Amino acid sequence: DSSTHTIYALEGNSRWFYKYDIAANTWTRLADTSANVNEGGAVQYLSVSGTKYVYALLGGSNLFSRYNVATNNWTALATTPAIVKKGGALTTDGTYLYALQGDRKTGFWRYDIAANTWTALAATPAAIGWGGSLTYLNGYIYAMQGNGKTGFWRYNIAANTWSAMAATPGKVADGGALTTDGTYIYALQGKTLAFWRYDPATNVWTVLPSANFTGNVGQGGALVYDAGVTPAGRFTTLTALPSLVSTGDTIQVTLRVESTTEVNTVTPSALTQT
Repeated sequence: DSSTHTIYALEGNSRWFYKYDIAANTWTRLADTSANVNEGGAVQYLSVSGTKYVYALLGGSNLFSRYNVATNNWTALATTPAIVKKGGALTTDGTYLYALQGDRKTGFWRYDIAANTWTALAATPAAIGWGGSLTYLNGYIYAMQGNGKTGFWRYNIAANTWSAMAATPGKVADGGALTTDGTYIYALQGKTLAFWRYDPATNVWTVLPSANFTGNVGQGGALVYDAGVTPAGRFTTLTALPSLVSTGDTIQVTLRVESTTEVNTVTPSALTQT
């Protein structure tokens, strides 16, 4: 919940549910879920007509619930079309929720909040396993296959179709996770300390400095982005497409300048060709 700088979390392998206050650096236990959360458990925050909710796949089952932030209580919603297990995931485009079934299956579904109904969408190109994950960006949903594979796909919401994108830099396994800052997509590989960034504009992955954790990311590894607490910083990326050319070929060179603080009167320098 970026309006209050709050993060909500499922403990897993239990019914316990918490919120973390970023400013106060404190955890608070909230109302328990209706059943234990197991493999494939996932949460997604969404404000609906001004009311703040956290939606949850309970995992290891077809149970799906909604937590009301104001009243601190859970409500059971329509069950998912099939049992969700390892690789289960949730994301939202702000109107609907989207879910991966996981369990080394290809199920992909959309939840209609107003109607409280699930609809089966185009199946993922291959089975989703441990590390399966989703994130939404600019009309598309991006998914990592997990299951010890490098599959990475983009789902076109309007066309209900999947497209294969550049494979991840390594095989994604337990703890694989995705998030976005609105421009790039960030990923944990799982079973390692590897951390990557994906540029949708160029379809290119970049290996970033490894996570400074005390051990490898494992089952339950996850990512979330909060724009409200991002440290100030400025970044530049220069890309050329295609990367391999012959005499006379045309290339497109793009310089992207980003900042987490306001930038004024940015004038690019002349491009030198070699």
